[in-house]
Amino acid sequence: EALNAAGYKVDQIRGLSSGTLALTGNYSLLDKKLTTPTRLDTDNPAIDTLLAPVVALLGGIPDVYLGPRNQVHLVALYTLPLYTGGKLPLSIKAAEAGLDATEMKLESDIDAQAFSAADYYLLTLLTEALVDVNRAALDTVRLHAQHARAAYEAGAVAGYDVIRADAAVKDRERLLSEAETEHRTAELALKSVLALDEDTELQLTDTLTFEAEEKDLDTLLALSKDRNPGLRALQGKVNAAGLRTKAEKGGARPQISAMAAGQLLTGNINGAEPKWMVGLNVSMNIFDGGITGSKIKESSAEESAARLELENTERRLDLGVRTAWLNLQTAGKSLAAARESVTLSEEALRLAEKRFETGNGTGIEVIDAQTALSAARAAEKAAMYQGRKCLLTLDMYCGTIRR
Repeated sequence: EALNAAGYKVDQIRGLSSGTLALTGNYSLLDKKLTTPTRLDTDNPAIDTLLAPVVALLGGIPDVYLGPRNQVHLVALYTLPLYTGGKLPLSIKAAEAGLDATEMKLESDIDAQAFSAADYYLLTLLTEALVDVNRAALDTVRLHAQHARAAYEAGAVAGYDVIRADAAVKDRERLLSEAETEHRTAELALKSVLALDEDTELQLTDTLTFEAEEKDLDTLLALSKDRNPGLRALQGKVNAAGLRTKAEKGGARPQISAMAAGQLLTGNINGAEPKWMVGLNVSMNIFDGGITGSKIKESSAEESAARLELENTERRLDLGVRTAWLNLQTAGKSLAAARESVTLSEEALRLAEKRFETGNGTGIEVIDAQTALSAARAAEKAAMYQGRKCLLTLDMYCGTIRR
């Protein structure tokens, strides 16, 4: 609706340059017919004196009939601005700049919506992956609990190992339940941002993946300044405000317009026929109570405020790009470290299980190794999510999120 309103405003101001054609009319009912009295006046006193007795004998000179009681008067007036001191063309440019700014603001809002949807999509993939991690960990500790119970019944381990294994199972069941709740919450958020019904079944075919990639910071900064729709919207806002200031200054200059008019009056008053006229109209405000000056100051203040907003946004955008770029580097390093940790934790779990099976280790070692492996796998998935989100953030800042 905001975009439509801005477009209508452009159409309105453009229409002024085509001039205006106005048709006015009125109907009048008079109390009597239109007449005008006449008198004997020939500009010759001698003749007037001679004719006076004749006129008196005839009862006087009758009134002249001008028109009926019913009167209809129609006037058509066309006015075309020729010179407005630059106010009209500058107002058109200002409205067009405002329309461009509104379009860019809409693009920025759409990008923000796309970012929100993509982020919730990634979050749903992350929580789904964490559910799988916790489910695999639960399966592992359940299997260990079975082995611990069998070893206890065989007299190979103490009862504490069984109790500790059962406690680990319960703890893993709790963690799995929490992960499933977080996954359902993420799904609900994704459905909400996509305007889907809560009962809609989501079938995500993607899996959470991320590979570190090099991004040139200077290139990203240049792209953000050139393509970010929010920044471009503010640039258009500044441009529009500047043009409005110039347009208001034009209002203090002379205004010249051409005009043409035609009229029709019933009753042939005084033998009148439809008449027409053409001409020029020149006007200039000498004193208007300071209205024009106040409008110029108002537009200038709006321009200054828009420039300040633009400068603040440029700084925030620069900071956002730099922060996302640094976080991307961190995510790549975190992912590499997490993957190495997963490899080491898998080997540690394998050795702990082997030691337990041979009676050289305890169940606590197995549980601790499994806990470390689950944490490493969760960290790996979290690093993938952070890396993907950093790329997504950079795309939004650079205006390429929908490309």
